Amino acid sequence: MKIDQLFHRPEHFTTPTTSQSPAEKAARKWDAREGEIIEQNYNLRRISFGLILVIIALAGALCYKAVTENTLVYVVETDIKTGEVRNVGTANSMANYTPNDEVYSYF
Repeated sequence: MKIDQLFHRPEHFTTPTTSQSPAEKAARKWDAREGEIIEQNYNLRRISFGLILVIIALAGALCYKAVTENTLVYVVETDIKTGEVRNVGTANSMANYTPNDEVYSYF
């Protein structure tokens, strides 16, 4: 046996002649039905396996997102009398911000 023959698909059989008995026709219909069921089962297994892979990938992405810490601390400085906002920004960007004793006592 040659290597080319290992990877070659078998050829389809010729169509049967019209002179067949009713039993042969019924057997052919039965085989067609069974073939459809087998093909549907194969396709269902492929889809199920693909969906399992998608679920595993999404679960991994969700776990990764939950583990990574990505929070920003915002500082909003307001006027005590009027309540107007004086300064807004992240804690890293507000280099000149120094909290006073009231802020320390609050937290």
